[in-house]
Amino acid sequence: MTNASNDFPKSFDIPGFVSERRPELQEVRSVSRRSEQPLFFARYRHDKPNLGLLEPTPLADQVAVAVELRPFRPINVFCDGRHKRKPASEAGALALYDLRKSWCADIRDPFDNLNVYIPLSSLQDFAAERGSSFLDLRYEVEEVRYDTVMLHLMQATLPVLERPHEVSALFLDSLFLAVRDHIAAAYGTFSTKTVLKDWGMTARQLRHALEYIEANLSEDVGLGLAHK
Repeated sequence: MTNASNDFPKSFDIPGFVSERRPELQEVRSVSRRSEQPLFFARYRHDKPNLGLLEPTPLADQVAVAVELRPFRPINVFCDGRHKRKPASEAGALALYDLRKSWCADIRDPFDNLNVYIPLSSLQDFAAERGSSFLDLRYEVEEVRYDTVMLHLMQATLPVLERPHEVSALFLDSLFLAVRDHIAAAYGTFSTKTVLKDWGMTARQLRHALEYIEANLSEDVGLGLAHK
């Protein structure tokens, strides 16, 4: 098991919920500039069969988005203690877990998956930008879903996890926003119909942003800094 990124505050619990009864945490990378609470990607891999029944996840105001990198036979999943049967799936399957509920599973197959954890506040921000309110996500663990967009986005996180010091904050910010916006648009439910407005920058804003980036090419520029 590798160590987590030093970007995490010492008081912040890594959301991998790693323990003696949980899968191995291969790597985790935070995107700390977008929020006081770090946003992060993680990869979980376990190559041996019969890991067994995992302990329940701690509760959190987040959604875990997972993309499987290898096939999986049906497994027994428990949400707030209620049994659900997760069907067999092929590599590329998508899963969403509302971490306001407690999850555990009886893991019998080796696995390898990529994850991003999205704070509910970020989904609420997505809705507010479009004059709406976020309500919930449309997803049932008992259904198998394949999402090509999410598969490609999550595969793009591999350089983040494998060579974190070579990846810029601007790339991390953009990647997280792409994942969040796709999940919200594809699976979110809102109080009113979202209105997709033209949120492009004005010519003046674009010129200032480009001037700022050009003047700070030696710095690790994030979206928040570039928009100032």
